[in-house]
Amino acid sequence: MNPDRRWHWVLCVAAFVLGMWWGPLNVVGLDLATLPGDLCDNRFNNYVLERGHRWLTGQERSFWQATFCYPARWVIACSDAHIGNVPIYSGFRFCGCGPERAFQLWWLATYPLTFLATVWAARKCQLGVIGATVAALVFTFAPPIVVSTGHAQMFPRYFAPPALAFTWLYLREPTWPRLLGALGCWVGQVYCIVYIGYFLSLLMIVLAISTMLVSPRSTPWRSLFLPKRREFLLRMIVVALAVVALIPLLRPYLAPDRNRVQTPPEVVMVMLPKPLDWLRPSGTSATWNWLRTAIGDVELAPGGLVPFHMFPGGTAVAGLLFGLGCVFVSLRSPQVRLAATLAVATLLLGLFILRVEDHSAYRAMLHVPFASGIRAMFRIGILLLLPLGLLAGLAADLLVSKWNWRSLPAILLLLCVSIDLRSKPESEGTPLRVAVERREFFTKVLREHSDAKAVYVFPGTRDMHHTILLHVDVMWAAMEVGVPTINGWTGQWPEGWFSFAHYGDLLYWYTIRNGRTIDGLITFGEPIGFDDTPAKRAFRAQFPTRAWPTMSDE
Repeated sequence: MNPDRRWHWVLCVAAFVLGMWWGPLNVVGLDLATLPGDLCDNRFNNYVLERGHRWLTGQERSFWQATFCYPARWVIACSDAHIGNVPIYSGFRFCGCGPERAFQLWWLATYPLTFLATVWAARKCQLGVIGATVAALVFTFAPPIVVSTGHAQMFPRYFAPPALAFTWLYLREPTWPRLLGALGCWVGQVYCIVYIGYFLSLLMIVLAISTMLVSPRSTPWRSLFLPKRREFLLRMIVVALAVVALIPLLRPYLAPDRNRVQTPPEVVMVMLPKPLDWLRPSGTSATWNWLRTAIGDVELAPGGLVPFHMFPGGTAVAGLLFGLGCVFVSLRSPQVRLAATLAVATLLLGLFILRVEDHSAYRAMLHVPFASGIRAMFRIGILLLLPLGLLAGLAADLLVSKWNWRSLPAILLLLCVSIDLRSKPESEGTPLRVAVERREFFTKVLREHSDAKAVYVFPGTRDMHHTILLHVDVMWAAMEVGVPTINGWTGQWPEGWFSFAHYGDLLYWYTIRNGRTIDGLITFGEPIGFDDTPAKRAFRAQFPTRAWPTMSDE
């Protein structure tokens, strides 16, 4: 191995360690005492992973038919199912970790997996070790990643880099093994998280379009569209295998008895980013917080949503500018051609999902059945870090190669990139012991009613955070005890379900809409908004609620 390259690999490892130190370890702490996110959304992700583990170990008969929002069916398919993430999580559970510790370690594991996958993909695209390290740093640790800490389902992105690399290689030399690599990695990403899988499919399509636009003379048109018979048949087999592989995942999402609330087009439009959103960093960015202050968070998006924080960091912006510059120079070099193609692809996809006032080219996608269910389109910024990182890596390789003595410039370059991506120590997190105590405390409460056919806990308040927290607490306790619960928290609600405040709505859902009897239904908490009529007073006397305790930290 070239001595310079060996030293560059040492720098690669050092840069990753620094990224972990300034990034996720700021969240969980060196003593691993903290969980990423708050006690609501990420505990739901933990719930889904735990249910997958229980299904694998035979403790649950069905993975998809979880018993929250009971008796709705296919409720796991109301959100990301985490199927591709369960093996890693289960591995930690098999090693003796509790649910919360296994979730924490799984989340941490997404970082080295994403970093390694990006380095591998960048090397396949002929980037040097330093360039691949820069690309991996951007894709793994950039500011939009840190701000997503409360939504851990966004972190398993390690299939995306090889999928993009195989796509690029296939567009240069179309062969069925490269198509297999691209589609296989894409399927793997869909199994990990449908959101990123959908974004990845858009990026792969736009990359193909950009390749043909940027370098039409270098595009192998004939082998792409008129391959030989054997090659054509093998490609069709690869496509068929990808479709078949997706059936187990998509079947529950397409089940006829899976009734969920459809996302209104207006909600999807509100979730599209505006131009300033791309320049606004998150408050967790240690280096670029001043830019957020300069731009401001005063203006609220329609519907009361705060502006999105999608600034990818100075390194990514520099990479995009470098790539756009490559569009106007000779494209003879494969690296320059790749840079120009990635820049155009990033720009096209960014413009496609951009919203100016109430106008966006993405509006046409709202008529596509599956696409219309993807709400938070601003999260595509997490995936666009991949081409931006590769562009920054290509520029870094060019810079480092200009010096005869390459070690010091490489060290300074990686240090600058790490500082650019550095996050604040006060990133979002929750004490792990608190999550464990809540699970054990409320499980003990429900164990006294393990013979119940179903339970429901009235929130007893209009406070949204308290309501969500209560639903997640009850879901965990009900799963531990094995009792169905009408409580629930998920990405998209079953049709007709909501956080029932009083008996009238609850019993309409349970008895009239779903045909259940009240025999064995046990309720807790205090109903609110219940009309005080003689008939309802008599019903309430016949069907009393039980006290639901609170934790001391509430």
